[in-house]
Amino acid sequence: GYHTSAQSKRELLQLLDKAYAQTNYVNHSFLALGEAERYIEYPGGGVGPAGLARESKSARLTHGDRVIGDALTLEALETAPKLRRKKPKAPFRSVAHRMKLYKEKIAVAKSRKPWRHKYDFSKDTTW
Repeated sequence: GYHTSAQSKRELLQLLDKAYAQTNYVNHSFLALGEAERYIEYPGGGVGPAGLARESKSARLTHGDRVIGDALTLEALETAPKLRRKKPKAPFRSVAHRMKLYKEKIAVAKSRKPWRHKYDFSKDTTW
């Protein structure tokens, strides 16, 4: 499982709150949204569901799985490494393959020097 401290839990929930406020995270679970709406800061410290405000501290720590799960999803999206995928090869004899060959042919032609070079008459001393 994932072990949280009071500080890391607060940071996770701030990340979730920010995502909800900026509307860049859509949660389709009505249960998770309802649970997130009822999160409060306890008078003795800590954060959790409002229904558990009178419970013991150990009882409070065992609840809030949906909200913490949503927050961990957001953190994973931010901290996961970005994948660099290779561009897929075009199938042989497809339009994309022929276009690639054509572009390569044009690039080679542009990189070659012309077989004729311009003659500089100003340097001609035979006259």
